[in-house]
Amino acid sequence: ATFGTGFAMVVQFGDRTRAASIVPFGASDQPDSPHFADQMDLFLSRGMKRTRFLPGSVIKNAATGYGTRIALG
Repeated sequence: ATFGTGFAMVVQFGDRTRAASIVPFGASDQPDSPHFADQMDLFLSRGMKRTRFLPGSVIKNAATGYGTRIALG
């Protein structure tokens, strides 16, 4: 890929769920943003970052949330 957004996630389910992800072109599409290519080195080294996956872990470790409503059923 040479343009556009992308996202890859690997999840291992079991007694302890683990997840890793990568956004190869960075978390922003704005060239002047520090997040434009912030994951490029990780992508080039074929790495991934640890990712929160389970709702409780996401909520517990979130610094902020915008426009989010969580409904547990």
